[in-house]
Amino acid sequence: MSVQAARFNPFATEHLVKIRYQFETDSLEGLIGQLDAMNRRAALVGPEGHGKTTLQREIAAHYESRGVTVHWIRLTRDRRVLPTGAIPELRRILKADDLLCVDGAEQMNWWTWRKLIRSLPAETGCLITTHQPGLLPTLRQCETTPELLDRIVAELLRSGFPDWKIPTKDVFARHRGDLRLCLFELYDAYASGELHELQRS
Repeated sequence: MSVQAARFNPFATEHLVKIRYQFETDSLEGLIGQLDAMNRRAALVGPEGHGKTTLQREIAAHYESRGVTVHWIRLTRDRRVLPTGAIPELRRILKADDLLCVDGAEQMNWWTWRKLIRSLPAETGCLITTHQPGLLPTLRQCETTPELLDRIVAELLRSGFPDWKIPTKDVFARHRGDLRLCLFELYDAYASGELHELQRS
């Protein structure tokens, strides 16, 4: 598939990054209030593809709009180790009102985590994403549902594909609620023409 064709795929990354975190009963403002009450040190918890990073980015953007300086550490399975000198550098640059966001905190070993958290100034916030609770108090347990995937797909298709029918429940079940993998599959299905064939059947 050409680069130009990829741009028109409704499931392309450039469209996915515009999707906001979907709240069921809470709101971003309510969550910010909870985080402030927790001295801005908390965890977003859940499996891969359940919206933790999306929500973390939105919370960070909110604080930036209030004039807070946000610092980022991003860890993955392929990059589990902090860069050499990262902790001393953070200790040097972090200020009391800053917010440190650690995406993928579960990748760190316990010793590195303790060293990192102890290096933070007392008033510096720390918001992490992690698969399991325990590193910091849980701000939100992120979960997904087939209905959530339906809403996201409808939003992505709204402008150009209002009448499309997509078997989202099957896709959701196949990937056990990992919305990232669900949307990757739908990207490939659109690119291959499979979704177009479904509309004709």
